[in-house]
Amino acid sequence: MNTNSTPTLEQFTDGATAVLALEAALTGKPVDPELIKKIAMWKMGIFRIVVMGEIKKGKSSFINALLGHKNLVPVCSDVATSTIFKICYGEKVGYKVYFFQDSGKAPVAIQADELPAYGTEDGNPGNEKQVDFIQVFCPSPLLKAGLVIVDTPGLGGLFKQHKRITYQYVPKADAVFLVTDSVESPIGQAEIDLLGDLKKVTKHIFFVQTKSRLVDADAREARKENNIRTLAEQAGFEKDKIRYFVVDSATKFAADEEHDLKKLDRSGFGEVARFVNGYIRPNVHRLIMARAMAEMRPKIDAVSRELDAQAAILKTKNEEERQAAINELTREQEQLKAWDSTEKRVVLAMLEDGLVEVREKALDTIGAYRPNGAFHQEVSATLANLDSATQIEDALTIIQQNLSDTLSQVLYDTEKEMSQGCVKLLSEISRKIGKSVEQGVLQSDSNISVPISGVPVEINKSTMFESLRNGWFGGTFGAAIGGAIGSIVPVVGTTVGAWVGAFVGGALSGLSSNKHEMIAARNQAGAVFGGWLANAYAEMSQKIGSALDQIKRNVTRGVTEAVTSVIKEKADHIAELKQMGQKSSEEIKAKMAELQKRQQQFKQAVNDMQGGGAAAAAAKGA
Repeated sequence: MNTNSTPTLEQFTDGATAVLALEAALTGKPVDPELIKKIAMWKMGIFRIVVMGEIKKGKSSFINALLGHKNLVPVCSDVATSTIFKICYGEKVGYKVYFFQDSGKAPVAIQADELPAYGTEDGNPGNEKQVDFIQVFCPSPLLKAGLVIVDTPGLGGLFKQHKRITYQYVPKADAVFLVTDSVESPIGQAEIDLLGDLKKVTKHIFFVQTKSRLVDADAREARKENNIRTLAEQAGFEKDKIRYFVVDSATKFAADEEHDLKKLDRSGFGEVARFVNGYIRPNVHRLIMARAMAEMRPKIDAVSRELDAQAAILKTKNEEERQAAINELTREQEQLKAWDSTEKRVVLAMLEDGLVEVREKALDTIGAYRPNGAFHQEVSATLANLDSATQIEDALTIIQQNLSDTLSQVLYDTEKEMSQGCVKLLSEISRKIGKSVEQGVLQSDSNISVPISGVPVEINKSTMFESLRNGWFGGTFGAAIGGAIGSIVPVVGTTVGAWVGAFVGGALSGLSSNKHEMIAARNQAGAVFGGWLANAYAEMSQKIGSALDQIKRNVTRGVTEAVTSVIKEKADHIAELKQMGQKSSEEIKAKMAELQKRQQQFKQAVNDMQGGGAAAAAAKGA
């Protein structure tokens, strides 16, 4: 038996596999296929570092500089990254494109000059080629220990799919590098909200401040201190434990080319490399197992409970004890049946009432965006102050381009509230019936944003109101809105696009600065915007209703399936107890021997996963 304080990765995964096999043998249910896949990943020792940050902060340049290959992945200054790049160790640089499974396309190897055609917004707009991710092979020693660096699309309002694509990979992160820079805005509320979600996935979150050469030393240090203070005071990080690096990719590339150690030191990448080599790489297996153990804990607890239940059945020494056990199980079963037919209906009625309340609150929230609501009035007031058809055209075009982003914020916030309320309810139901009903129940088919059960996406709380009040138009106006508003999914769709195309291409194109014509133009622009808003408001209302209806169906189904499962488990145990009187002492002894063998296998499996120690205590969650 393993008595080491830390198991090897092979011992751990062998133990995890044994726990799943025992669960299947004890319950008669098939082995969990998703966990089998995860165990295979754990066994390979793959540790995923996800690099995240707002667009144009230097994420891709940071990755290229860290790995010592200037053009390894596309950078924002060339063309915006629109897909996921998974960078792993290889003997030489190479690229392989993987497509979505339902596309029917086989993976294809490509050359570096083909990257823009698959991995950028210019070459693959809206991911029309159905790229899932691009695997990048790189001969960097940093990757040899099983590290995989995941380069994600930049967050922000520039391209509408980026936030959704990025957040599909958040739950898979073993560690996160959050990238900010020395030039533009410091860490603010958007990053704080994002970090709140990331901390639910991993405690290994590190910070990188790029573009250090573009500001002087005082400004660079002031930005760092401000960010660390924000992380400590507003994001809940312990100040003395924050890992924060100030780097400059251009200086690192120059150091590489000139073999200049002083420039390497000034670039800040020496410190990052020492951290990766000194902390992450030596601890990869330990970090993988810590996270894996948290995922295996429910399975360990389930096997432990089933072994205890079977042991209780076999240890009944006589008919009197068996009948007492049958009576207890029957009582529990009847209570659960009663709960299923009466109290469950009360709970589900409470759920329905809660969803009605959420619906009303959501409709109140989006009320500001209905035709003639506050948002409409703000936009109309802004349009009324414009002095030329060109300004109206610029403003209306930018509004159209970003309207779906603004309204997606409302939809996302509503979805998050629904998720939180349902999780609380399901936790209460789980405690009542002694079986978790939380897994998979909250999946939504509404397509409002991301699935409710996934790791949440937080959107910048700035809205178009603030940008409109500032009176910025043309390029400045568009940049302000694009930077302030996040994007989840299209809300308005092609109908709005057709409207703005017809209006801008026709009605506004020949306008002069005549006062009466300008008044007519403003009125017409306001009417067009009102039409967009009416269409969008109707779609928002429909999406909210669909999402709530889907939650209700999923929760009802999940609770029913969980209760039915527990009732059946108790019925099976009652049947086993009743059969005990018909079994010979030899049969009972054989059953007991089989159970003891499984108990020993379970003890060994948990020992293997934890590297020795008190397996019984471990199995109970100690």
